[in-house]
Parts: sequence; C-alpha cells; structure tokens
Amino acid sequence: MPEHGEKEQRSDGDRTELERTPTGVTATPEKAAANGQSADAATKRLANGPAAGGPPSGSALPNVPPPAPHRFASGTFGVLREPTDTPFGQFPKGTTVQVMQQLDGDQLLCLVWSNNQAGHQVPIPIEAFLAEPSVGHRVDELHHETELQDHPYSDFTSLLWHGAPRASDVAQGGLEDCYLMAGIGAVAAANPKAVMDLFSPHTPNQKSYQVSLYLPDAQKKLTRHTVRVDTSLPSVGKRPAYALAERKVSAHQAPLWPALIEKAYAQLMGGYTAIGDEGGMLTTAMSMLTGIEAKAEAIPAQGKDVVQRFRRLHAEGKAVACGSLDHKEVAWKKGEFNGNAPGPYWAVFTSDQGQVPEIVKGTFFVGWLNPQTGELINANDQSKDGKLTGHHSGTVGEIDYDSASVEVTFPQDKAPAQAKDLEVKYQWRGLIDKPLHVYAWHGYIFQSVTSDGKIVLKNPWGNEHPKPMTGDDFLRLFEEITTDEVPVRGKAKK
Repeated sequence: MPEHGEKEQRSDGDRTELERTPTGVTATPEKAAANGQSADAATKRLANGPAAGGPPSGSALPNVPPPAPHRFASGTFGVLREPTDTPFGQFPKGTTVQVMQQLDGDQLLCLVWSNNQAGHQVPIPIEAFLAEPSVGHRVDELHHETELQDHPYSDFTSLLWHGAPRASDVAQGGLEDCYLMAGIGAVAAANPKAVMDLFSPHTPNQKSYQVSLYLPDAQKKLTRHTVRVDTSLPSVGKRPAYALAERKVSAHQAPLWPALIEKAYAQLMGGYTAIGDEGGMLTTAMSMLTGIEAKAEAIPAQGKDVVQRFRRLHAEGKAVACGSLDHKEVAWKKGEFNGNAPGPYWAVFTSDQGQVPEIVKGTFFVGWLNPQTGELINANDQSKDGKLTGHHSGTVGEIDYDSASVEVTFPQDKAPAQAKDLEVKYQWRGLIDKPLHVYAWHGYIFQSVTSDGKIVLKNPWGNEHPKPMTGDDFLRLFEEITTDEVPVRGKAKK
C-alpha cells in the first residue's frame, strides 16, 4: 500500500494526508521462504526502504505505459513454450528467460532465470519463446537486487469464482503488492458484480480470459483497456507464487480472478517487477477496477467518529481499504550496545512487540556525544547496503537487516569509553501491534463494524487477519482510509 506522509490538523477536527507514496508488505514467513527470503525477513519490504517511486504527490494514478517493445528485443522477458534442448540439457516448459540478442537465423540468445539454472546463457529457437510478464526481483540479502526470482511459469485451470468474487478469495503472495490485493478485495467486498464485469467469458477452467482494467490516458481520464490473459502463472512447486499463494489451484478449487487481475495489470504496466517491487497506491488499484477515481478520506480525530465514519461508508456501499502506519521509530535510545572501546560494539535489537524489527534501510544511526568537545560522532547506513560509515576515517560497521544485529567500530580517539554511552536511532516496520495482528506499511480490506463498535479488517495475505479494533486503536495504528464509488451494473449472484 502507500507509504504515508505527514498529517495536518484540520479545523473540522479531521486528519488528512499532505502526501502519500507507495505501500506494500511482502508475504508471510511461508511465502517469503518460497521467494528465497528468510522467515525473519517475512515482512521485509522490498527494494523499498523507505518506499520510492510511485505517482507524484497529488496524482493517484500511473501514466499509461508506452507500447511494448518488439517481442524479440533485448531485455524482453518470457518463457519456454515447450521443453527445449540446450547445451546445458533440456529445459522444461515454463522456464523463465530474458532475451539478450537475436542471433542469425531463427535463434535467440537468452539468459535463464528459473529451474535452478539462473545465469546460464543459452540459444533457443525463436518458436520456443513466448513473451510473459517478468517475475519480481529477489529481496533477500544473499542475492543482488537485480536478480529475478526463480519462479517458472506453470499452467493453472480452475474456477473464476465460487458464485461471485469475494474478498476472502484474495491471497497475496511473494510480491510487494498489498495495495493491489487490498484494493481488489475491497471492491469485491462492496460489489462483486463490478469485478465480474471485468471478465469475459465467465466459464471456468479456460486457458485464457479477456480482462478489462481502467488506466488514465494523457488527459488523466480513466480509459478501459482489455487484454487477453492466459492462466499460466509464476509458480513455486505446483502452486502460484503471487496472488493465490498456497491455494489449491491444481485441484480446481481456488478462484482464479485475483491472479488474473494481477497478471493483467502486470501485462499493462511492464511486468510483475513494475507492480510489485516497490508497493503502490490503494487509489490506483481501486480506480483501475471501477473506472471511478478513488480518494483518500480525511480521518476523524476521535475514535468514536472513526467508527461512525466506517458505518457510514459501509451503509453507502463504498469500497474501503486502509493503510497502516508507515513505520515506528526508535529515537536516540541508550543502553543497547555491548563491547569495549574502540569496538566492535555490538547489539541485537528487539521491537516493542518482542519481535525482530524490520529496520528501514537508510534510517539507522548509532553514535555518542563527546561531553568534552561537544562533538557528535556517529555511523549510519545511508548507503542502504548494510555497511555502516561515518565522517571519521576508521568508522566501520555492518548491519544485518534480517536479524536486526549491528557491529560498529570507531577510531581509537573517537570511541566512547563505555558501550552504554552509544545511542541508536532508526525506523522500523513489521508487526507493530502483536495482540491486534497489525503490520506497518500494509494495506487492509475493510469488512464491517460489529454491533459493539469494533472495526473489522481483513489482511490480503488471506491469513493473520487483525483482531476487531476500537476507533482509538485504528487511530493509533492506521493513517489512511481510501474509498471508491463502486459502479452498480446489476446484482451479483450470491
């Protein structure tokens, strides 16, 4: 979902955002492990820390992408449409490859990305290549950020939906696209027929469907785009890697519609990397489905008014999704480090929820104030590569983002006499309220308000749903409510 910015206090008592940028938490520990991440890195945000890119302030929607390049142009991503013999043996159908150059005759030189063959350069016949959306980038510490995930494409056939699309059909996988999954879940919860109208045909177990989405044209007018989407999806084992992660699609039981919308959007925007590497906007996702521009609601300042706002939105039949806090912060805390001068001093951090915090890259500082000289001596991770550096030569250290462990050494004449004098400052994400099961920088689907005034939200992961919460809890943990007017073109079958 969106990364959230500062708030201003309005005269009517409502809070509203001044600026919003993308949001998107990665998957659960199980899904993260499938993507080459450690379980400790399960909520680790991608290539985002803090989130970058996305629409500029004041623009909720992306520009329509330029036309796709020629399918054999260098850099074009695709798969093998059939088992293919190569100098390294036969590669199976669905192996992901990227065109490096077109050779003389009917051959393409391709870089292989999946089936444990990543890095091999192989010639393949042109007729064996089928263009598909590029898979997401790896985000674990063991691989370079330009490496793609090892997710071969597999064919899946199943139902489009059970009677009608439901928010519970959504199950975010190994992409940072909670904004998209929360957005489509919110639209399905408000009016399933609006989702059904995007598909043709509605017949189950087809190999492809036409899917329509709304993107802005040069004048920012939402325009309907229809693309043919096949049911071949990036996979882990015999299950989808992204939307529908861990669902039993092979048994024809899981509704395919969330994965097909995700793939259609990837086709239109230039690949899964484009929609899932750095999060995105709830407004973008909801507008894309409805053809009506979504908006961020001003959040009431009082808990009781928040509950009333949700009750009204629910009664009006609006699609509603919510964005949690971008991060929490540790501000110049002492007593975290061990060791002796000049180092290495070391520490392993724990969040206020008793969990390993997901330290936001580029926000970490450790230092001390020399009382004799008044000099502030520190090291930081502004390079975002896990290396700690400072203004003084000889200041070196490392931070392991997965385990939230740090080592740092200062020059002999700049080191504190005692480790306890070191202070630390950083922003962190992950589980920010363990009892209520709320994660930072994440999109959630609004479902209802209980009879006793509790707000019910659903996690687009398909599990780890938040506990029903009070309006005051919502104010403490969330900073965005996004709504959309869902078009009513007829009643969906229950």
